[in-house]
Amino acid sequence: MNYNLLSITIAFIFSIHLILKNVNKKNKNWLIIIFLVSCMLIFLFGIVGILLRWF
Repeated sequence: MNYNLLSITIAFIFSIHLILKNVNKKNKNWLIIIFLVSCMLIFLFGIVGILLRWF
């Protein structure tokens, strides 16, 4: 079990949950959208880095 991958996944899911909860209150909050995009990019780069270490 890779705890690095697990912790990144949990943090990503939790951040999406918080963002979606806030987006429902304010439909056009660009800071939340930018935060979501940056979280997705960090998550993708983390996955790519972990996969590159494995291979």
